[in-house]
Amino acid sequence: MDDLDSIHGAYKVINTNLSALSIPQGISNENRLEYYKMLKEYEEINSHAYFCLAFAQCEDLIKKRFRQLVGTCRTTTRGADQGAWDYVGGNKIDILFMVKFLLPGHDKIYATVRELYRDRNHIVHEAKLTLPIDLPRVIKDIKDIAKLIDDTLSTPEAAL
Repeated sequence: MDDLDSIHGAYKVINTNLSALSIPQGISNENRLEYYKMLKEYEEINSHAYFCLAFAQCEDLIKKRFRQLVGTCRTTTRGADQGAWDYVGGNKIDILFMVKFLLPGHDKIYATVRELYRDRNHIVHEAKLTLPIDLPRVIKDIKDIAKLIDDTLSTPEAAL
């Protein structure tokens, strides 16, 4: 999560520079429209690329905190429950399950992560480059998610 502000800063610099590009002198009206469309496409690609970088930060934090919590539970639990923690710790777990596990009862945060994860999958796996991305809102959402996870896990009873 330390890189989130840098990712946002780089996005703003590049996006501002893309927006500031002017249409070259002497270009025909037909080519002006094509040039304008190309710049808009570049802005969308820029938004999608930085969205994926930002979401990767969020996903990494969720996975790290989940592993920490499972590790704590594995070492503090005995008997049949320890076997369950060993199973959870040794298997691939869906990120949305991790969020539900880390933040039980936080349905709004879960819905936000689910939406971000869906958008990430649309971009990465389906190449949906027309999906509108509001990166400043995404950055704020990710920071809110990270703060809630860290605040929730900072209490000793949360780790058990």
